[in-house]
Amino acid sequence: MKKKTLCFLSALFFTIVFSISLNAEPRPLFPEASSPRPTVAEHEATIPTITRPSESCPEVSIPATAFTCDDVPEDQKIPFGPDFIPAAREKHEVLQEMLNAYSTHLHGDTFKLCFVQSDPIDLRSGVILNYSADKPILISGLKIQRDPAVADSSFPLVTINATSPVIFYDVILAGIGPADMGKGLVISGCNHRILNMVAHGFGEAVRLEGSKIVLGPLFDGVPFDEAQFEVKKVELFDNKIGLHWVSGEKNRFPFNLIHNNVQEGIRPTSGNGILVETGIVKPEITLSDPDPAKKEGLFCVKDEAGNIVSRHLRFKSGTVAIGQEVIVYESDTFYNQASNYLTKCTVDDRNNCSITFPSHVTIPAKKCGDPDWYFIALADAPEQSSAYTAEALKLDGPVVTVGSDEGITIASSGSSATGEVTGDGVGETATAASGGGSGGGSGGGCGGGGQSMAIVPANNHNTLAPSLGLWWLIFTAPAILVAVRIKKRK
Repeated sequence: MKKKTLCFLSALFFTIVFSISLNAEPRPLFPEASSPRPTVAEHEATIPTITRPSESCPEVSIPATAFTCDDVPEDQKIPFGPDFIPAAREKHEVLQEMLNAYSTHLHGDTFKLCFVQSDPIDLRSGVILNYSADKPILISGLKIQRDPAVADSSFPLVTINATSPVIFYDVILAGIGPADMGKGLVISGCNHRILNMVAHGFGEAVRLEGSKIVLGPLFDGVPFDEAQFEVKKVELFDNKIGLHWVSGEKNRFPFNLIHNNVQEGIRPTSGNGILVETGIVKPEITLSDPDPAKKEGLFCVKDEAGNIVSRHLRFKSGTVAIGQEVIVYESDTFYNQASNYLTKCTVDDRNNCSITFPSHVTIPAKKCGDPDWYFIALADAPEQSSAYTAEALKLDGPVVTVGSDEGITIASSGSSATGEVTGDGVGETATAASGGGSGGGSGGGCGGGGQSMAIVPANNHNTLAPSLGLWWLIFTAPAILVAVRIKKRK
């Protein structure tokens, strides 16, 4: 009778434990984001109100001809250099007068100040573009730097404070390096465009205090164009902060190279590249490997032949919105900034962003990524851009194999599990839950040795696990009742 009692208690114990394990929610390899997911409009509605209302910055249309000096005759361009500045005059004063005379340089529908110079000119003080015109104003070919002999380096080298659109094209701004405490370019007002500009050696290279300002090219609704990127990108490097968005709204800067910005003596972060203080949410990437020390950010799916058929990033819910573009850059683990463009992708309704690499990025067809490469990203929409993600992650990660009817195999860690794939198979994985294992019966024991395995879906589209738990109880309940009746008879 003691053996019968022991069998009864053992059966009851394993029934309870196994039922709980079947109904427990597993931790999926590719965790699904919470629902519902926000649309772009809903996401932007959560952003705090900015100081400058949109009504004060109406939409403007800038013609394509406004961005080039091609229609300006050579004799109407502005030579600028030491030979053209009287010795008795301060260089910044002469330059300010030239900039103030914009109204005498009308070419078509744009005022165009097209400078011709070879080397940067030292300025002992900054210049201010305080324009109020009925047409855009182009400033092209200007190369200026802060005079290192000036003790006070706190003044902005250039300030744009204009109610009419100002366009910078082919401009170089240089500070004095680590000791520089000032700003290269301060932008207020709205609808300004900064293209093909380099700024380095400042406390802050670019400071945004306006609205609807665009740095670099845009590729809205069209494929990335490498040639256009090369001639229009803004490059900010060797500053304490590359881009600092302080106030204003609806500013965009998705396609630029902002890298190697650091405050001396302090380990740099992605915030040294782009610092946003206007409430714009920073995107957060979900690590693809459960081990956070690996810092892998790429999810991959391969076919039965071992070829990678899908690569994607996954973002934490609430940090991106459906339809937002994500711009992915090559990075490193020291600066955590953007040193080279890699690719762009669009966020879907699962917070996934499926990526393909350009031709200059060589990754074998059977490899998820390259563990020696690191990447960082920012989110962009027609309304505004975000700061970079917090840190650079490895351009690599685990691989899920999409097989035949048997489902999928987790192929990255040595152990594997199979399970049913629902949806598109991306981000919908299955995990294996161990069960049974009652061991072999001995001396008239309870029998039923061996192991059993239950497939537990890692999503809420399938109720397989609760069903198995229910059926287990149904079939074991009669056995328990029989054991009880035998005990009573004894």
